Amino acid sequence: MRRKIHRNYFDFDVKSVVGCGHFADVKVVREKVTGDVYAMKVMSKESLLAQEHVSFFEEERSILSQSTSPWIPQLQYAFQDKKNLYLVMEYQPGGDLLSLLNRYEDQLDESMVQFYLAELVLAIHSVHQMGYVHRSETLDVSCGIYVPSSCNGCI
Repeated sequence: MRRKIHRNYFDFDVKSVVGCGHFADVKVVREKVTGDVYAMKVMSKESLLAQEHVSFFEEERSILSQSTSPWIPQLQYAFQDKKNLYLVMEYQPGGDLLSLLNRYEDQLDESMVQFYLAELVLAIHSVHQMGYVHRSETLDVSCGIYVPSSCNGCI
């Protein structure tokens, strides 16, 4: 039996919404043919174009498809329709820092902060090794970690 190469949104059942952002939503989906569970990032073309963020999609797709790092989910499929761009990647349940902070009422002890900060540094380092630079001025955590803009994303 030959597997269908081109995917579209209707090849997946949406199980839940994991997160919503400015120009993207992330959903947990199950592929209808295989039953495999993935994370699907759905990005509005209109929003990406209006905010001039198309290059962010291209870079993210490139990183996800080329990376062999255990810190970066593997891209399974990338496709588009008239309204949206889609990235379907391996699903890593409980893998976001915000969920962890919510479970601990925004209070992590020092050893947990050290552990998760080390994981963040290793993840960003793996992206650097691919030739990309993380340009965020702040890390979105409640423990007061701040990277000054003069650092220019040098972590």
